[in-house]
Amino acid sequence: NFPLLTTPVPPAVQVGDTAEVALAGIGSQQSKLNVTAEAGASVIPVSASSEQQQGSGFTRLAVSSHPQSVTDAETVCDVSVPSGISGVFAQPDEVHRCRIELKKEQKIRLRDGSRSNGVPTVVALSIHDESGQQLAAMRKAGPGGQTLSWASPADGQYELRLAELTGRGGPEFGYHVQLMEDRPDFELSVETDHAIVPQNGYAILKVTVKRRGFNGPVKLAVFGAEDGIHLRNEVIAEKAKETRLKVELPPKMKPGQTRGIEIWGTANIDGQPVDRVARTLAAFRKARPQTTFPPPGLDGLVALSVGPEIPDFFGLSLDGGEILFPRLVGEVYFTVRVKDRIKGFKDMVNITILDLPDGFSAGGGERAVSRSDNNEYRFQLRGPTQTEKTTQMVRIVGEASYRGQTKEFELERVPFRVIDPLIVSAIPSVPFEPGSEGQLTVKARRFVPRAGGDKAAITVELSEVPDGVTLPRQVTIPAGQDQIKVPFSVAADAKPVRVSLTARTIVAGQPVEVTGHVGGKP
Repeated sequence: NFPLLTTPVPPAVQVGDTAEVALAGIGSQQSKLNVTAEAGASVIPVSASSEQQQGSGFTRLAVSSHPQSVTDAETVCDVSVPSGISGVFAQPDEVHRCRIELKKEQKIRLRDGSRSNGVPTVVALSIHDESGQQLAAMRKAGPGGQTLSWASPADGQYELRLAELTGRGGPEFGYHVQLMEDRPDFELSVETDHAIVPQNGYAILKVTVKRRGFNGPVKLAVFGAEDGIHLRNEVIAEKAKETRLKVELPPKMKPGQTRGIEIWGTANIDGQPVDRVARTLAAFRKARPQTTFPPPGLDGLVALSVGPEIPDFFGLSLDGGEILFPRLVGEVYFTVRVKDRIKGFKDMVNITILDLPDGFSAGGGERAVSRSDNNEYRFQLRGPTQTEKTTQMVRIVGEASYRGQTKEFELERVPFRVIDPLIVSAIPSVPFEPGSEGQLTVKARRFVPRAGGDKAAITVELSEVPDGVTLPRQVTIPAGQDQIKVPFSVAADAKPVRVSLTARTIVAGQPVEVTGHVGGKP
């Protein structure tokens, strides 16, 4: 036996102000309170009861830095940017109106925050000129309310109209609409509201950014945990959509301990720092579909629990043991495989290539090749076509989660070689030594773009052929083919010697020449 409060009206009070707040909802009996918003507060809890009711209904007020206006079907209020607009659609099909003065090309944004506050109202928004002609509108339902962005075509006075989308009305249909300048901004979300952090390990939290005209980097920080927390991948790069934030808790924390954290992002927009919290609303709804709108204090809260240290549950291997990048071509494919899986672990592994030289990028490690049981990952490596041959070391890192915990496996010091776009070998069918005879297979490995490219004829010259060795001095691998076989014989009294080869072809319109020797690779 208590009032079911849906929203205070207004739902926010400007900091430093004292406002008369009406409590809307079923059984509220139009309760009113005088509330003062003190500096430093973010929310104000309020409650109401009556002599006929044994219990109290409760809700909360937000503390805002902007003015707040209350309107109804009988009045037209004047509003400015930025501000908040609120009221109650007391009767079906009510329309509430507000006047606003705008300059030419002034951009504004109206955001309906009613449902995210637990109110059933869905506000239909529209903007009209002085003659009543509609200039913009947003009439769609959404899980958290909709947003209308608009730029005024000329200096003048405009009318904002607000109505319940489906025409409903009653004491429970309160609303709150935010009116602000439509400036570059961003929103953050994290895909889960809980994670297990293995002792001496880390949790991975995928943080996604929704950009609104802002493409710069966003730096993440964590609040709520004690000192000693460590972050990696804490910057969402310029124009990027997400990052896999790695969170390491202090080593002194023991298995079973839990900490609640919030992830905040900071960006510099038009010379001013802008902070946004990463919301967990989508994760909360997925885990608890009965609770469409959780208490605001839970939106953004991530629970981190410390688990026991876990052993490796997978390994990695690289086909060929090295990554070869062909100059002139600018792209190549290579394969990384998952091995040594622990029994029961069948999920995909997120694989990344680290320490690549500037100008090079590798993609494809997010998803496994189909029908490979999540064990084969095909990468595309891209880079500049005009680059010098070089060798350096890179790292291949795989990350995966098993039984709620995340583990990393690393292939260290993987050779990365920039080479000419051709490898030619000449392998004899029998050892190339005095008294032998057989066939010499001259084989080419071509590097061409996936979409197709040069497969011109390859001329192979064999030099330093000693007396007593019968072998063509020049052979040609036909265009479009990768090998040719030629006979050879070595006299019994011939001196052992290594025969050299030089292969020439055309790739991307440029001559390519590589050298090697019979029995080996260049």
